[in-house]
Amino acid sequence: TCLAVATRRGFRIYSCGAGGVCCYEDACGAVALVEMLFCTSLLAIVGAGDEPTLSPRRVSVVNTTTRTAIAHLSFPSAVVAVRMNRKRLVVVLETKALVHDLATLQLLETLETPPNLAGLCALSPSPEPEPESVHLAVPASTQGNVLVYD
Repeated sequence: TCLAVATRRGFRIYSCGAGGVCCYEDACGAVALVEMLFCTSLLAIVGAGDEPTLSPRRVSVVNTTTRTAIAHLSFPSAVVAVRMNRKRLVVVLETKALVHDLATLQLLETLETPPNLAGLCALSPSPEPEPESVHLAVPASTQGNVLVYD
């Protein structure tokens, strides 16, 4: 099991099975959010805005093994959360959740949400080998309720 942590200097990945030892570190600049695809080398990184390349309105999909950016996705407002599973990449903005295909990064769906500055969003892990369905939960307009999408 791994844990990815965003810092003011970049991000770190800790291996929880090895007593919390830092197994990867990148001092790329201030990072606001980092999301790891399970315990793989695929990360989605959102900057804290200290540098143009680390904008809070941009998601960079990065392979840590090759130390290369696979893609950069730009948005009209700040990204408040990112979630990934084997099939989908979900980017949460203040009033939208954007669902992308992870393999192609093509936008599949834009879901309107009430104001969601906390970035509340849950994405089910997709089962192997063939994901039958993916469930996404986001806040509903009625307080205390959630919308679940298949």
